[in-house]
Amino acid sequence: MRGVPMGFDGKNRVPLVSSETRVLVDNVNANTTGAMQVGLMSSALIEIYGTATSAKVDFFAIGAFGEKYPLQGVNVSTFETNVSGGMKQAWQVSVSALTELRVEVSGIAGGRVSVVVKAVS
Repeated sequence: MRGVPMGFDGKNRVPLVSSETRVLVDNVNANTTGAMQVGLMSSALIEIYGTATSAKVDFFAIGAFGEKYPLQGVNVSTFETNVSGGMKQAWQVSVSALTELRVEVSGIAGGRVSVVVKAVS
């Protein structure tokens, strides 16, 4: 694994960075919620795409006691910060110390929406 930082787990060399990619919302045309457990992940990229002409995707963090909080993201193209995004956008969010990342899709017009998240440690 050339180029990946490596550590030692007591027996073997292991990657220090891990990632997980998950489809949270798949090709929907109605209001939908998707979520993933984040475990030891530190940040995530939320990608919003599809054929819809418009949609709103709200970002939420779920804490250790199950409370839901709006989650601030940074648009990777414009560096704008917000707690929601729209079609054909990608947002970077911090998920350190959270239990779950949740997205809520609403206001879909003119097509379908998918949301994919790649979380990294």
